[in-house]
Amino acid sequence: MAALTTAGFFTVAVVVAQGSAQSLAPRAIEQLRLLGEWKDGRTPTERKIDSQLLFAVDRLFGRTASVLARIEVPALPSDGRLELDIALTTNADAETVAGQVRALGGEVSFASSRFRSLRATIDVAMLRPLAANAGVRRLAPALPAFTHGVVSEGDRAHAADLVRNRYGYDG
Repeated sequence: MAALTTAGFFTVAVVVAQGSAQSLAPRAIEQLRLLGEWKDGRTPTERKIDSQLLFAVDRLFGRTASVLARIEVPALPSDGRLELDIALTTNADAETVAGQVRALGGEVSFASSRFRSLRATIDVAMLRPLAANAGVRRLAPALPAFTHGVVSEGDRAHAADLVRNRYGYDG
């Protein structure tokens, strides 16, 4: 889902909107106005959903103005199922939220009350019902795992890099 983690078009829109309005085409000004109205019109439940993701889903289901059709949106999976990182509120029980994910037809690959997070795959049409759960703080496209290829100062200070190289450890 690298397409969903690209730089936000909303950030660009805000920067452009703060610039000189006279240098923008009337159509661009209208798009910015409508985009602002769309963002301002989101419900508290919708505000829990990553704005790029919500905009892409709204476009998919025809919930945006036709003038906004030219704005590039992140690609959604062709099967309609999206891997999400779900941040939970302080008092939320991960297993309770995981149960709702499953009830909505989703699959949970990770759940932790300690870290107040879940990773799940769910149909994009179920984002709003999931976001309505009081235990959900934020829904966003899953971030890919990463490893650090650069040796840190602490790694070097403890000679951990030498141990990995000499003995073949990788952890």
